[in-house]
Amino acid sequence: MQPRQLTTPQEAVARIRDGAIVSFNGIGMIGLAEQFFLAAEARFLSEGHPRNLTIYSACGLGGSGENAYITRLAHPGMVSRAIVGYIAPYAVFAPAVLSGEMEGYNLPQGIISTNYRAAAARRPGFLSKVGLHTSADPRQQGCALNDRSREKLVELREVDGEEYLFYRTVYPDVCVLRGTTADPGGNITFEKEVNVSDSLSLAMAVHNNGGLVMVQVERLSAVPADPKDVRVPGALVDCIWLSPDQWQSNRPGYDPYLSGECRAPEEMVEKMCRDNLTRDRAPGKPLTLAERVIARRAALELKDSYLINLGIGTPMLAASEARDMGILTPRHHVSIETGVMGGVPVPDAFGAVINADAIYDMAAQFDLYEGGGLDASFVGALEIDRKGNVNVSAKGQLLMGVGGFNHVTQGAKKIVVCSKFRQGSGYAVENGRISVLEGKGSKFVEEVERISLNAPYFRSLGKRILYVTERAVFELEDEGLLITEVAPGLHPYFFVQAQLPFPVRVHPRVRNMPEICFKPIQKAMKP
Repeated sequence: MQPRQLTTPQEAVARIRDGAIVSFNGIGMIGLAEQFFLAAEARFLSEGHPRNLTIYSACGLGGSGENAYITRLAHPGMVSRAIVGYIAPYAVFAPAVLSGEMEGYNLPQGIISTNYRAAAARRPGFLSKVGLHTSADPRQQGCALNDRSREKLVELREVDGEEYLFYRTVYPDVCVLRGTTADPGGNITFEKEVNVSDSLSLAMAVHNNGGLVMVQVERLSAVPADPKDVRVPGALVDCIWLSPDQWQSNRPGYDPYLSGECRAPEEMVEKMCRDNLTRDRAPGKPLTLAERVIARRAALELKDSYLINLGIGTPMLAASEARDMGILTPRHHVSIETGVMGGVPVPDAFGAVINADAIYDMAAQFDLYEGGGLDASFVGALEIDRKGNVNVSAKGQLLMGVGGFNHVTQGAKKIVVCSKFRQGSGYAVENGRISVLEGKGSKFVEEVERISLNAPYFRSLGKRILYVTERAVFELEDEGLLITEVAPGLHPYFFVQAQLPFPVRVHPRVRNMPEICFKPIQKAMKP
């Protein structure tokens, strides 16, 4: 017996009206329903519909090259507005946003996750401190990415003498989900999926809005699913289609260790961690010695931090470096904002974890973060200014998006910012000699273009903020940035202070960065 909702992606997208708000669940290739994009593009090219769509998505979807499925929606007139948490995967829309040809809003990823719950309950909005004094605050950009984006998605409110942001609910008309199996009743299970993200709350939001809940699955089952395994009840589902070859993650093929169906042996985990430290970040772009130094120094901050979040990029290497140094213990619990606790993150498939302890709703993870559940958060930076403010979302013609950054910094007692000192800076080893690479554009600026982390505000809340680079460690004080450590053999003035566009103080008892941070360089110097 087949579920009554079974159809084709072509028949499903034919039901989408012009001007609809369409939401997606997942990140990268994780949770991506690729057949939707192919069918939607084909219909638009043949009929000119659907058009003037709004993309409303917490995370960015699609890979690169032939897997950049979001480009299928980039035909002129097809999408007129984007409200997203993480912009980089939607880079195809960046020129139109930057030129003001389409509306663009960058909401915190966790706010969009929370919004799905609010939309499901038909609440007009919700209060949060997340985003105060940043680009989300209406006293700054109010989440808008250009002058054309005038919708008031966020307002400043005061409750019992305290400031909050009131985020107005967006009610999606269509959601596109992906699961593994549909049973005869159309109930959806996620046994092969890496994350569940916001699948249930998003389905509820769209259903209660009278919209269309679409689900792509790998297979059908003739047997009713165990009700405890059902992530999306069939009662909420309108359309189901099959895609037997859907990708599980950014890597082709299927890996039961990523979905938690099997637990990887310890030797496999050790090998993956070693591979993480020697792999290419992209074809032909190996990890640099500077990145390893930064990740190692950051990892040392685990000594008194046990529930942590690791951001994308260099911060994610901290777990592998900690394991390599023997300081990762059973007391440490690594979390990823997509709704994963425990295990070892997979750097080239953000959101995927080997040997996770738990995989649950993404909005629940953001609740944990927002309420202060993190001991420490390890994050990156596009630029850092003289006040210690950090920008991760946009710089010049580059649109990245704030992603989960606002939540993971708001909820952490300690924030470790991991950044190159300058773009392209680092260390080189040749003929047994080490040299410093100066790089080009500075990561430190007088004033950041957009504030993603308001350092003075966070310091007033009692948070400790460190800035780890390959040649120095800074800590935020009331007077600004203070150099507390420098790389061995580097003079704090000539190699740090003189290279910055603003004055910083040097701690009167400035220390060398721990020697263990430079072990990768020492290894590279061996014949």
